[in-house]
Parts: sequence; structure tokens; C-alpha cells
Amino acid sequence: MDWKNPKPLTPDWGLPFTWEFKDEDYPLVLFFQGVQMPKWAGYWPGIPDYKKVDITHYYDIDSYLDHVYGRIDHDNLESEEAPSFILAAQRTLESILERPDAFERKDWSREQQAEIRTDVVEGLCQMIQLAEGEEVVFWTNGLTKDLEPHLEAIRRFRLGPGHPEYLEPPHRFWRRLAVLRQLDMQRDRLRDLVNTLPVDKNTQVFVQGLNRFAE
Repeated sequence: MDWKNPKPLTPDWGLPFTWEFKDEDYPLVLFFQGVQMPKWAGYWPGIPDYKKVDITHYYDIDSYLDHVYGRIDHDNLESEEAPSFILAAQRTLESILERPDAFERKDWSREQQAEIRTDVVEGLCQMIQLAEGEEVVFWTNGLTKDLEPHLEAIRRFRLGPGHPEYLEPPHRFWRRLAVLRQLDMQRDRLRDLVNTLPVDKNTQVFVQGLNRFAE
């Protein structure tokens, strides 16, 4: 898709994912790169105070890793650049290994804590391994029947951008759209400036002629 022509503004995957769930459906089944993960493998956000672990040696990437932390348990279809996902997964694994009490909660029995910890660690190891050598990774939280559209999304992505059935990874779509919306905000600001400040005619004509991207 031409980055200057981002329509439609919502990705049309044409895939029959489950959109509504019942209480008894939780925890949802996590599929990663076509493989079903352990029951609690996507429970990263449930790790208490994971951000309190010292991460100063990671420089400025903490906010970037939040892109994965905040979406690992989302339903429907999610994606990420494989190296970025591995970075987030390894950071989570490191946090767990550094903190034996990472899963201690008053409302969990010791058996529950052990089960969740085991599933998360095993899931992280599997996901890191599956992501190795990939360009982009996909995951889905849903019902067992959501494996089929999940696999179809991966197949369509691997067809390549030139194929009519190509599926653009969701994270790329949303990030590009976010940039385009920021471009529009900048252009609105530029128009305000040339309309209110003394600006030469050529600059004024140039700015007024700039098109909007994300309409």
C-alpha cells in the first residue's frame, strides 16, 4: 500500500476471528505463529510490578517494549517485528528469573502461582524460539476455532506485498496511520501559521497546497 494513500483507515483482513467472548472462555487460547501456547502464557500484564525491576541498562527502550507488553493478551490478530518481540519476551523472561516472587499474589494459591509461572516461562521460551529467523510474528488470543484465521493471516503475509491477497501486519498499519495523523496535525499547524503570521507568498501557497493524509 502506498504510504501516501492509506485508505481504508481500518485494515480489512476479511478473516472470521471471534469478536465476543463469554466469561467461561477465559483465559483465551493464545496462538503464536500457528502454535498453541500454554494456558497462562499470555499473562505478562499480570506480573505484579514488572516495571520496578532495574532496566537502566536498557537505555530508552522501556516505553518501546510497552508496545508488546500492552498487546500480548489482546484478542483478534496482533503482530510485531520479530526482533522487537524477542526483545520484549527476553526482557519479560529476565524479569521473572530475577524475581522469584514475580507471581506472588494474595488471591492466588501456591499451586496457582506455580502453574502460572511455569506456563508463562514455557510460553516465553517457545515464542522466542518460534520468532527466531522470522521477519514478523503474529499472535491471536481467542477460541480454538480462531487458529484457522490466525494461520490464514500468516499465509497471506508471506505472499508478499505485491500479491493481491497480501495481508499487511496490523502493527505496521496502525503505526503508519499514527504517523500520518501526526503529519496532518503538523500541516494544520503550518496552515494556521501562514494564515496568522507575515509569510512570503511562495511559502503560503506551498503550505496551503499540502494535502491531508489520513482522511
